[in-house]
Amino acid sequence: MFRIGGARIAKAGARSFGAKAHPPPSRLRNAVWATSSIVVGGLGYLYVTDASAGIHKYVSTPLMRQLDAEQAHQLAIGSMKYGVSPVDRSTDDSVLEIELWGKRVTNPIGVAAGFDKNGEAIDALFGLGFG
Repeated sequence: MFRIGGARIAKAGARSFGAKAHPPPSRLRNAVWATSSIVVGGLGYLYVTDASAGIHKYVSTPLMRQLDAEQAHQLAIGSMKYGVSPVDRSTDDSVLEIELWGKRVTNPIGVAAGFDKNGEAIDALFGLGFG
């Protein structure tokens, strides 16, 4: 602001201290942002935890192969422990179903005995699709 002949004239684009730059966001705008954030976050979580998602083939597996074997093992156990591991949501084909020692198993694929030796990620191991 400057004065010309006693009148105050504001420069173009200048703001006074009391002026607000933007009106406060509306409730509808906040609701739309919150809803879309929840939907995108939920769909992103479903994608990342889907065992058939491309992110595991093209991103996480090549990155894990760059690590030392023990570091990759600890990372896998940690991700399963905190629920960030992939989950096999498909059902097994009935052709794979077998009976072993009186117990019916949905598929003959198993996990190594010492993979989770401390029992940190037992529930997540069931979700990986092992029989």
